[in-house]
Amino acid sequence: MTMTMTMLCHSFKLTQLTRQRTATLPLTRLSSSLSEIREIHEKALSLAPPATSSASSEWSLNIAHLLTHHLNLPPNTYSSIFNKNYPPNLNLSSPPTFFSDVTRLTNSEPIQYILGSWDFYTLSNVLCSAPVLIPRPETEDLITILLTSIPPSPAAKKLNIIDVGTGTGCIGISILKELPNVNLYGVEPGVEAYNLTNLNINKFEKEFKHNSDYVKLYGCGIEDLEEIECDYIISNPPYIPTRDMEGLDDKVIRYEDYKALWGGEDGLDVIREVLRYAEKVGGKVFGEGDEGCVEGVRRFVGERGEVEGRKDFMGKERFFIVSWL
Repeated sequence: MTMTMTMLCHSFKLTQLTRQRTATLPLTRLSSSLSEIREIHEKALSLAPPATSSASSEWSLNIAHLLTHHLNLPPNTYSSIFNKNYPPNLNLSSPPTFFSDVTRLTNSEPIQYILGSWDFYTLSNVLCSAPVLIPRPETEDLITILLTSIPPSPAAKKLNIIDVGTGTGCIGISILKELPNVNLYGVEPGVEAYNLTNLNINKFEKEFKHNSDYVKLYGCGIEDLEEIECDYIISNPPYIPTRDMEGLDDKVIRYEDYKALWGGEDGLDVIREVLRYAEKVGGKVFGEGDEGCVEGVRRFVGERGEVEGRKDFMGKERFFIVSWL
C-alpha cells in the first residue's frame, strides 16, 4: 500500500504575527481532591478578560475543554466539567501548566490551537495549529451535502474528487472515510497547511484504509493545478470580502492566516478560480462562501451551468452546487 503525497507546485512560506498580553495567574500545587479541582475551576472562570463576562458561555465552555484536557479525561466529558459534575479520583498533574493555557485564552488564542486538536464531522481530534484555518462546524454541512448528492454507482467505480484549500485536511479525510472508492486530490498553497494536511492524513489513515492507495497533495493554488479529470470538486476557499475583514473576531484576525480568509473585494476571487478550473475539467462543484455568495456564483456561471444554493444550520444560504451544461 502506498500513499502518494507530493508537492508538485511552488509553495510560499506564510508567517503569522501575534501580540501577547501578560496576565498574572496563580501557580497552584499538585491537586487531586474534588474541592481543589472545584477551586481551580472557579479561579479559571474568574480570569475572563475584561471584555468577556466570566459567565460567558464561550469562556465557560473553553475553560471546561481546557480542564478536561488537563485532567486527562476523554474530550467528550467536557460537558460534565462545564456543569461542574466532576468524576471521582481526578488528578490535575500540573496546575501551573493549566493556568498557562488559561493565559493563552485571555490573549484570545483559539481553544483549538491551545489543545492542538478538535473534533470535526466523524473525525476525533483533528490536528490543529496556527495559522492554519480552524475547522468550522458549518463546513460539516458542506460534506453532508456532497455525500447525499452523489448517486449510487458500481462498487468498482472510482470517484475522482478534488479538495481545494485543504487546510487541516478535514474535508478530504472525512470524504475518504465516508465513501467506499475514492481517488482524492488535495490542493493547498500554504506551507503550514500543506504540512498539517500530511500529518492528519497519516494520523487518520487507518480510518480510510479502503481508500489509502491513492491520495495526492499538490502544493499550489487551483489556478496552477494541472488538469485532472474529476467527478467532483469540493472547496471551503477564502471567501470573506474586503468590507468584512475588519469586523472579524480578534482571535481570528490575530491567529488565523488572512490568506485563508480573504476572498478579494467581493469574496469571490478564489471561488471564480475554482469554477474556471471545474468548467475545464467538467467537475461538479460543491462550495462554501459567505451569505449572498450564491447570487455571485450564478452571475459568474451564467447560462454555462446550473447553480443550486443550500442553507447552513443557521438558515443562511452559503453553500452552492454547480453543474455544467
